[in-house]
Amino acid sequence: MTETISTLAQERQEHGAAIEGGQRTAVTVLGFGMMGAALATAFVSHGHPTTVWNRSAGKTDGLVARGARLARTVAEAVAASELIVVCVSTYEVVRELLDPLGDALADRTLVNLTTGTPQQARELAAWAAERRVDNLDGAIMAIPSGIDQPDTILLYSGHAATFQSHRSMLELLGGGTTYLGADAGLATLYDMALLSTMYALYGGFLHALALVGTAAVDGATFVPYADRILKEVVSISWRPGRRDGRSRSRTPSKRRSARPKPTRPRLRHRRDRSPPDPPVRSACASERSPPSSPEDRPIARSLRSS
Repeated sequence: MTETISTLAQERQEHGAAIEGGQRTAVTVLGFGMMGAALATAFVSHGHPTTVWNRSAGKTDGLVARGARLARTVAEAVAASELIVVCVSTYEVVRELLDPLGDALADRTLVNLTTGTPQQARELAAWAAERRVDNLDGAIMAIPSGIDQPDTILLYSGHAATFQSHRSMLELLGGGTTYLGADAGLATLYDMALLSTMYALYGGFLHALALVGTAAVDGATFVPYADRILKEVVSISWRPGRRDGRSRSRTPSKRRSARPKPTRPRLRHRRDRSPPDPPVRSACASERSPPSSPEDRPIARSLRSS
């Protein structure tokens, strides 16, 4: 992964040098929250004509002062560029913004970086296809400050040709830009899976700190041990030949399956009766259960043998 990210970072530099003397791709960013602002800032920083739109226009003043163009309406923002990047709160908001545009989105590329579910991503892809919109769905595996960094991972899924056409632009957002496949829901699915891993590790680590804290062990003392364990989590949980973290199932042999598993008879008792006492095996058993006849007594046996 490190080599891949380094290669992508080099390609980003080559891309920047290649377009110095030519026209740079224009882009529109819809949504200017913390992440949307970081995305737009990255495009502006690399010299691309960037149009921004947000419900609260005042948030964009700083970037507009640096060269971004503010659109008053969504329709105006979409008309400004062929590449539309959307980063808003929910998929419902995406549809709320874009549904009224009708054919204005046709023949444009929609890159949706809104967090949602795989089903929502697939539904949006179907919606885009009906309107002749090239669609990519993406997931940002970073916080806003990680945008435009060489080791930041962004995952994309959807049309492969669309990704390749805009790959150089998308790589400006993070050196770890990766295409997962044609299924539009893959990026969001990976996002959910990776976040599940991260939050589970967070919870386990905080619980571990609380445990050692009961013995007055501070975090600085414990962290080196936890660090070694955490590095081995994936390698321990998954190895080639395993699926979903579990060993492949083995079909029991006929020899084993032919043997019926021995079962013990179950004693059933009426509720108003207590179960019988278990048999007592003791060295004093002869005193509790005397022999039935004198001849069977130990003394009688010794006399017969003599």
